[in-house]
Amino acid sequence: MTTKEKALEYFNRKFHCSQAILAAYADKCGLTEEQALKLGGCFGSGMRKGEVCGGQCCGSIGRDHSGTGIQRVIHESITTLISSI
Repeated sequence: MTTKEKALEYFNRKFHCSQAILAAYADKCGLTEEQALKLGGCFGSGMRKGEVCGGQCCGSIGRDHSGTGIQRVIHESITTLISSI
């Protein structure tokens, strides 16, 4: 199953766009499905303000999992955050 198909499957199960996208990339980001869905929920509904696209934010986190630059810092921060959930 492609990442796109996984994201669509989560979305069809009534998860926010942000949750669907991050959960689809979970294995590539070193997250469990549960962790990705919890973290993605924080970005839902435009980060709860209807202003920022949570799907786009989570997509940028998931897409670049090469471990370089800002994505590495984001990944390390997310890993630390997730470990406390």
